[in-house]
Amino acid sequence: MPKRQLCVIIPAFNEEVVIGETLRKLKSVIKIENIFVVSDGSTDNTAQVVKSEKVAILALKKNIGKAKAIERLLEKYQLRERYRYIFFCDADSILSDNFLRAIKPHLNRKNACVVGRVASRRYGFISAFRVFEYGFAHFIYKQAQAYIKAVTVAPGCSSIYRSEVLKKLDFNNGTLTEDYDLTIQIHKKSLGEIKYIHNAVVFTQDPGTLKDYWKQIQRWQIGYWQNFILHKLWQPKKMMNLETILLLIDSILGIGFLAFVIVTITTRYPFLISAYVFYTCTALVTIILLKQFWAIKYVPLFFSYYFVNLASFVVAFYKALFSKKTHSWNKVERFA
Repeated sequence: MPKRQLCVIIPAFNEEVVIGETLRKLKSVIKIENIFVVSDGSTDNTAQVVKSEKVAILALKKNIGKAKAIERLLEKYQLRERYRYIFFCDADSILSDNFLRAIKPHLNRKNACVVGRVASRRYGFISAFRVFEYGFAHFIYKQAQAYIKAVTVAPGCSSIYRSEVLKKLDFNNGTLTEDYDLTIQIHKKSLGEIKYIHNAVVFTQDPGTLKDYWKQIQRWQIGYWQNFILHKLWQPKKMMNLETILLLIDSILGIGFLAFVIVTITTRYPFLISAYVFYTCTALVTIILLKQFWAIKYVPLFFSYYFVNLASFVVAFYKALFSKKTHSWNKVERFA
């Protein structure tokens, strides 16, 4: 029996507020029989919402984690055997109108995975900050990584894998960032290129509060350290490892900068003002280039969240190395 071209999978945990909109958008561009959802032990009405949209769902009674839930879904519906390509999407993700059209020319045997650009859905200060963060990261880091064939993360909300590649990946490593884990495995096993398509955009929902923002970046950064240790990324055997080391050095320099700022505050040294002006101007230019003018009013506050990120990076390092507590998903509140 010939394989179908592409299906979409969505892992979900307590996503009743947002998953309906995501499915309706997907159904406008993809046939409903090619959309599959796994509810990872949800305790809300996620499963009922999915069923009301007539989409296939695997409802797990127990929460087993995102990576294992994805693997269960792949096995339940034999998706790796039935489809050539599998699109990993999140429950809060909305595709741009041209996403699949932009991705399609790059679905070939050369590429193990094709990834789109992640962008924020407009909602308050944190989304404005993410406009800058995502915009700067994708315009500078991601495109540079693509050029040297060392994309470090295929985002879990905007990546299309060749099904033959997925058969060779391990979903049981137990890290908090399964997308980072799978990306590293593709590089280590030399399964093909990871192709970044800048104009294929997926819009995601950002946390609405500082508390939820901290939860989210803690999960991402603990997952980073877990993978750094698990895959021994300090060994520059691959270009991917070297790029990871360079990004780590960048973060360490940021922590050094944080320490220096603390000193300048206590000594009233004017360097702090210069640093603030430089960072704020960089953010302002980025937002103007992206034409996200609604976010300009929030720019003066961005500098404070830069330090929140650095503090989280240090805390995550400690938790990944020394905490005996099992690192579970910290659920971020959704909003309609």
